[in-house]
Amino acid sequence: MERIAGRGEGELRAVVNAAYGLTTGTTVVAGAAFYPTPIGDDRQLVTAGVRTSLFGLAAHADAALDSKGGIAAGFGLAGQVGGVSGVLSHAEYRGGFVDENLLVGDIGRRIERHSELTADFALPSFGGTSIPLTLRALRDGFADGGSSWIGSSRASTTILNTLLSAGFDYQRQTVKLGTGAYRKDEQLGGIVSVSRFVDFKWQLRAVLDYELLPSRDLRALSFTADRAISDRIALRFGLGRLFQAPNSTNAQLGATFRLPFGDIALSGDYSAPRNDWSIGLRFAFGLGWDRNARRYRVTPPGPASGGSAVFTSFIDANANGRFDKGEAPVPAVAIEGGERKQVTGETGRAFLTGLGTAPTGRLQVGTEQVENLYVTTPPRVIEFSPRPGKVLSIDYPFTPSGEILAHIRLHRAGQNPIGLSAVRVRLTKSGAEVRSAVTEYDGSVVFNDVPAGEYVLELDPAQADQLGMHMVAPVAITVGTGGGASADVEAEVEFENAPGVGKDK
Repeated sequence: MERIAGRGEGELRAVVNAAYGLTTGTTVVAGAAFYPTPIGDDRQLVTAGVRTSLFGLAAHADAALDSKGGIAAGFGLAGQVGGVSGVLSHAEYRGGFVDENLLVGDIGRRIERHSELTADFALPSFGGTSIPLTLRALRDGFADGGSSWIGSSRASTTILNTLLSAGFDYQRQTVKLGTGAYRKDEQLGGIVSVSRFVDFKWQLRAVLDYELLPSRDLRALSFTADRAISDRIALRFGLGRLFQAPNSTNAQLGATFRLPFGDIALSGDYSAPRNDWSIGLRFAFGLGWDRNARRYRVTPPGPASGGSAVFTSFIDANANGRFDKGEAPVPAVAIEGGERKQVTGETGRAFLTGLGTAPTGRLQVGTEQVENLYVTTPPRVIEFSPRPGKVLSIDYPFTPSGEILAHIRLHRAGQNPIGLSAVRVRLTKSGAEVRSAVTEYDGSVVFNDVPAGEYVLELDPAQADQLGMHMVAPVAITVGTGGGASADVEAEVEFENAPGVGKDK
């Protein structure tokens, strides 16, 4: 197969950038580069710019100068106005400046300006469902007086549990001819796709691609069906038809096997009428650094393009939040939120990939299969900031806890103690949050999920002072590091100035 390569491929290229924050809302940037251009020469470049905010909108301004005398300047705004999120940018080029970040269809034409506008908003609800709409427009101006316009729109909505998406793509090129006149070429095409989930097993999708300018014609029609047999095996069937020369019909059959150490994809394709066929076998994997094991792990693909994490669940016997030597790991903890569900093994660890690149990520932790009932856990939802190639270390400590059953009884000289209801009691520990509860009709009260430690059972000071009652003797309670239910605790109270107070039976 012939390989298409641009000029400058394989040549030396170097870029360095720096940023400095002047204030909390303003940052200055600078950079330098050495690079080969698509027109066949080498250039050195210096840049400078500022990042700030104007009237609640993110703003930037940049300027650049290259070694061939080319100069460039640009600005941009981004934000939300009146329910419309938008991005606007404009750049001016002079002296034959070559911007590598700008894709131009004809590299032989010198560009002088580039403008871009993107807007996202929702149309008024239709049948109770809003319709998100994206509009994008790009314009290039050339030194010969010609121009290039590119516009696109995309919208989608759900009708009868079916996702319907549609869009248009428009292009117009104005090219100066040798006679001095200008030639205009226009293209307008559209695409419609329908997607539906059937019987909670099949994902069906149909796509129609058509042309409206310069002529009305169908371009292509395709159907695909995806079926997940299990978390490990997925199937795909596809059928497509190209209506423009060379006309052809294509069929595809494939299977993907998702293994703990990578993905194996087997596919077969057939095209008529040329009777072309192919069979492909692909194995994709990734390498992620496990900082706990201090080695690289072979993983499914994705560690370089999204965040990863090492998740560790353990019994935190000393309640310091770290997995110390001698502490027991906790297997069978389920973690969801990555590319696929993971469960901790006998070591209490799981390596998660496919956490994405969003500003924030979320993991859902399930402990339903954990056998130890007498533990307290951190929140079941974990939030973090994933970064491509970065491996986070997430410790999930299970703190041993106990269950305390206390009985608050009224002490009366010469009589059997009786339970007191509606008594407010507190469980206190130095440096820990106070736990409060109210006794039942028989004077009993239960404290659940109490971490290991030394506690004191007390009467609520406000109620005790109001009713004039106090404990006969201090009550100390120990919850062991092994967790479990603690023995029943008996506590007696007296009322001041009550008959028999202070007298023996």
